[in-house]
Amino acid sequence: MPELPRWAKNYIGIPFLELGRDENGCDCWGLTRLISMKELGFTVPSFTEEYSSTYKGKNVAQALDTLGVKDEHWEEIPAGEERLGDHILMYGSYEIDGKRYRAPMHVGLVLAPGVMIHIEQCIDSVLCPYREDRHMKRRVIAFYRYRGSA
Repeated sequence: MPELPRWAKNYIGIPFLELGRDENGCDCWGLTRLISMKELGFTVPSFTEEYSSTYKGKNVAQALDTLGVKDEHWEEIPAGEERLGDHILMYGSYEIDGKRYRAPMHVGLVLAPGVMIHIEQCIDSVLCPYREDRHMKRRVIAFYRYRGSA
């Protein structure tokens, strides 16, 4: 495993909490936002007003598309050039009226090339080898680097 920042261990095991934005609990955007602010020196929007629940996947996907990693403050990074602090946009799934949908609605944070930290419903924050894990590899859409103030 590549060398990780010393502070990474402080963020492993944070419980999933709908719209959580601190060490007591986070959703995926909350976790990447928390680490970005505390360890990487930049602040991204909270999004607590843009979606009311991670279960509302369409709303989360729209927030990420219009205000998140795809707005003018971010630059898409080619796969293989990602580094500490880059955000990973991934597919997630949600259900409406019994029908399942897949959308770009999940994010993780690169801690070292090939290793990310992320959190999901029913999963506390955890390290994951996104290049080697077959399931995660299929979910990765793109990498984004923060370039401006939010």
